[in-house]
Parts: sequence; structure tokens; C-alpha cells
Amino acid sequence: MKVSFAVFLILFLFPVLQAAELSTADTLFAHDHLMQVEVTMDPDDWQALRISHRETGENFAQIVEKPYEYYPATAVIDGREIGEVGIRKKGFFGSAISTRPSLKLKLDYVDEDKEFAGQDRLTFNNNNQDPTRAQTVLVYQFMNDAGVYSPRSNLARVVVNGEDLGIYTHVESVRKPFIARLFGKSKGDLWEGYAGDFTESEYGRIVHKWGEDDESASLQKLYDLLQDPKPIALDSVEKLLDLDAFITLWASEVLIGHWDGYASNRNNYYIYRSKKTGLFYFTPWGPDSAFSDPGPFIPAPVPKSFKARGYLCERLWELPEVRNRYRKEMQRLLDDVWDEKKMRAQLRQVRTLTKSSLTVPEAAVEKGSRSIVEFIETRRADVQAELDLPATDWPDLGPKFTPGSGKKMEVRGEFDSVFTLPAEKLDAGGESDSALFSSVPASLLGTGRASLEFTVDGETSQPFTQFGVRTTPGNPDFIRKGYPVIELIASSDTGHPPWRLLLILDPYQLVEGANHLDIDHFTVWAQLTQGEPGSESEQKAAFGISGTLELNEFSKEPGAEVSGRFKLNMGAFRDAEE
Repeated sequence: MKVSFAVFLILFLFPVLQAAELSTADTLFAHDHLMQVEVTMDPDDWQALRISHRETGENFAQIVEKPYEYYPATAVIDGREIGEVGIRKKGFFGSAISTRPSLKLKLDYVDEDKEFAGQDRLTFNNNNQDPTRAQTVLVYQFMNDAGVYSPRSNLARVVVNGEDLGIYTHVESVRKPFIARLFGKSKGDLWEGYAGDFTESEYGRIVHKWGEDDESASLQKLYDLLQDPKPIALDSVEKLLDLDAFITLWASEVLIGHWDGYASNRNNYYIYRSKKTGLFYFTPWGPDSAFSDPGPFIPAPVPKSFKARGYLCERLWELPEVRNRYRKEMQRLLDDVWDEKKMRAQLRQVRTLTKSSLTVPEAAVEKGSRSIVEFIETRRADVQAELDLPATDWPDLGPKFTPGSGKKMEVRGEFDSVFTLPAEKLDAGGESDSALFSSVPASLLGTGRASLEFTVDGETSQPFTQFGVRTTPGNPDFIRKGYPVIELIASSDTGHPPWRLLLILDPYQLVEGANHLDIDHFTVWAQLTQGEPGSESEQKAAFGISGTLELNEFSKEPGAEVSGRFKLNMGAFRDAEE
């Protein structure tokens, strides 16, 4: 049978053209495409990768950069053999869980010329705080529509050594190709903020990633400007910062309820300084905590239209012209970008793409989806109501307890309990798992055996007379999903405020014979609360605690004995300082 030359070309070139189409950046980040990523690596390397984490320095004040090691692996993406790559863990806190770690693939790990659709890195965020796995994609679509210097993203199903880790967000890596795409050139410097801000106690958590300014002398100029107690001059700001771009990012984060970004929590952001313009530009990151107001770290009530945490935002709000420009930009976003119908359709698309690949209970996905839709439907009216009134001053959030400030405190104790199931009803009062990290169950008193004392300025106190302790699988809605929790409460007959201690353990560190664990926010994360939850006197220390946990016995079998002792080093609560 004769085949025409034209038909021959079609038959020959179609697979080539199809492969080229699959390898373009636009199709790589296509919203209607669920990537399939399969990684194979040495099991020991996979274990080492899982438990790796960042170093935070004393009292959580300093982040050590480049803490993660690349391990050799092979990868298959959408059925295409990629060959040898490097793989490492990524992220800071929620991303760094061992159960479903966020991951980064280094395509040029062996072959420096290897790339995929113009990318030499592929980034996969675990959406740890979002059961719908939709928030990051929805936020980045909105951010790009708004004109924010924002990554592109879509969804991926990730499998490592045959273990289905479920749905991740495939996010454009904030590297030089990303910078070049947005700014034309990539010359300059890049920083990343890990719960860092332009204040003395938090500035050390803004980390230089790459560029010539290793000492961050240029960023120091912005820091110094914001430390001046006098009102800052607008022209001084605009010599350092692209103010219009920052206002767009700020308003966009607020409008879509990205409560874990810079504006609301001084977290999850990059700062790029262009060598050409000399100006700073902010880029959002990690928006799997969105569609919520005000979020867990801002005491309500605060204005819905501009929030109240980022120090740069706070200082800029002092300037009437900035207030006017911000409110004008927020109105533009409401009028021209905020599209309820479009966002609902985007959410439905994610649900359809991921339905067969989710590793999350359907009830949790439904609950999360309803919450997103409710936020989308009500947000316009909530924000517009404030824009229709004169601008208000920055709210006074009252005194803030900062762990690691003031006097130092050492806390010591012992405990003996049993591992308890089920997680849904953990105490005799029928407390639900959603309340596990927000209330002190009185019914826990008298459970197990415990002791607790603390020392401040060489003086040791033992004010507590009643104790309760239990060990549970933890809260499935919490940031450390799958992490067992040792919970201890202590009360006093003499009026001392109650204490509640949570020790949250990495399950992949609980290997046989490993009875000495560091309290470092990752291997073991300690949270200590003084006072009744939600009361004005409540003080909570969730960061800045270091120490050790010694386990005598531990098992996750129901009814198994759990016992040990701990020592915590942290900043003293306010009443101890007084």
C-alpha cells in the first residue's frame, strides 16, 4: 500500500509534535491536567528524607538555610521516563511533615542540561492544611488574574516507592526561570520569609536564597527605615520598594483570606530585588491556608479589608496616601477580579480531577469545600461594607507574649499514661477531635500520673496539685496529621493559672530503641498554654521551645503503656516575669 508523503509526515511528526506540546510550560501548568509523578529511590534514603528538617536556632530566632540533602532517584512523569533525578524534602513547617513531605525534584541532578518543559526544578507542595487540595490552585489563579508576581500551579498525584501520597500542588519553583519570566531578567537577589518580619525578633527568619548580596545589606536598608519611630517618608519607601506591586499583593492576600501569608502572618513569601530597578518585589507562597478570616493568629475582631500583622503593612498604613491607594486597589480587585462564579467553577474542576486520587476522607473534603464556597459568596459584601466607610486606624492587638523574650524558664516533668483510641471521642465527656487543640478538658484530670515544675531566675515552683495525662493518635484536622500526641494538663488549688502541654511526636522518628528525642519543632513539637483557652489571660507558646523528651515506654497499640520525662527551655510567661 502506498502512503502519500503528506500522510507520512503526519504519521511521523504527530508523536514528535505531541511530545513537544506536552513539554511546554503552558501545558505543564494547565489547570485541567492532573500530573502523574512516580519516584523510585533507595528505601533508606526515603526514610532519611522523611525525617530531615530545618534548624531554627535558639528560640526559633534564626533559620538555617540549605538544610535538605538531595537523594538520587528515578522519575516518571505522565508516563514519560525522566531518568535520574535528585529529590529532597522542602518547606519549613507544615510542608516538612514526615507523613506526606513536600518535595522538590532536581532534574539536572546528574545531567546539567536536563530539563522538563523549560524547568530544571519541579516543586510539589503537600497542601497539608487543606483537605480539598484546591486552595493553592485557586489562590494562585486569583493572584495571577490580579496582577501579583505569582507562580503558576496545577495538581499532581505523587507516588514514591509505590506509596501513594495523594494529591499535591505542582507549583512553579521560585527560581531564576520564574524571575526571568516575570521580570525579563533574573539578575538580583532573592530572600524567603519563614515567619519572618522587619522587627528585631523576627528579622533573622528572612533568609537570603541567592544573589550577590550575601550579607543582605540592601534588605537592611528597608529594615532600618521601618525601625524609625517617626512616620516614614513615602518617597523613602518608594526608593526601596515597588509600592504599587506590594499593595496589590497585600490586598489580594487579604481579599482571598490567605491568612498564612505576609500580610496576616508574616510567613510564606519571597522577596526579590531586581538589579535593574533596585526595588523589592514580594511573591506569595504556600497559600494552602486561605479562604478564612481572620485566621488563627490574629485576635478578632480586626478589619476584614486590610488585616493586621505584617510590620511593613502596619508602618505603611500610617501614611494617608498609602491608605487611599490600598483601598482604591482593593476596590479594583472587587470590581474587576473577584468573580464568584469563576472560582466556584475552578473548585468544581479540582473536585472532578482529584476525586479518584484523594487520600482524604470524603466528609473532610465536603466540609472544606462548603467552607470555601461560603467564603467566596460572602467575601464581597464583608469587604465592601468597610470600603464604603472612612478608613480606620491600625487596630491595637494588645500585649503579645513572645516566647524567648524576657526571662528564661525551664520546665521539667514526668508522665505515665496509656495510648488511647478512638481519636473522635478522646475523653469521657465526649470531646470531638476538632476541639483537641482548643480546649482543656476537665475530665482529663485524674487520668494517668504526672508531675510538673518550673524554674525562673533560679527559683523553682511547684504550684500544681492536680494532673491529667493521655496519649492519643492526635487530631486528624491538625497541621501534624498522623502525629501521636502526649497531652498533659495541670491545675492548682491555690489560684495559679492552669497549664496545658502538648508534645507532638514525629511517627517516623519513633523507631525501636529511639527513646531520646529532641524537642525542636520537628522531631517533637511542644506547645505550652497558660490560662483558660480563649480568655484574655491566655498565653500560648507554640514556637521558641527547645529541650528533650526521654521515653521509657511507647507504643501506639490501644491500652499500651506510655511513660517518660521531659525538659523544656523557653521564655517565661508574663506573670512569672512580673
